[in-house]
Amino acid sequence: MNNIIHFVNKWNYKYPVDYWWRKKHKVAFNSSRHRDCNFWDQLFEYYEDCIFKSLIKENEYEPNQNDYLKIDENKFESITDNISDALLELKKFKDSHGN
Repeated sequence: MNNIIHFVNKWNYKYPVDYWWRKKHKVAFNSSRHRDCNFWDQLFEYYEDCIFKSLIKENEYEPNQNDYLKIDENKFESITDNISDALLELKKFKDSHGN
């Protein structure tokens, strides 16, 4: 039993995005859904969550103040450019590692 616990803990430490994804989607470790999941999809989803959480944090809701979900057009373009750059870098990395 200790070997299993050690293996799972080591896996979670080595692949924190995988752990995050399983907790978010309530997927059991080594289940068929877990084994079928693609690491790159997990990573893209993680970055997407991080980006939008930071947007929401920057634009915290204040009752009766401002337009909560409205962001500056220039800021939006900057964010989408950064996302595009990050996805391109991830694709290059993926392609260079044969995945």
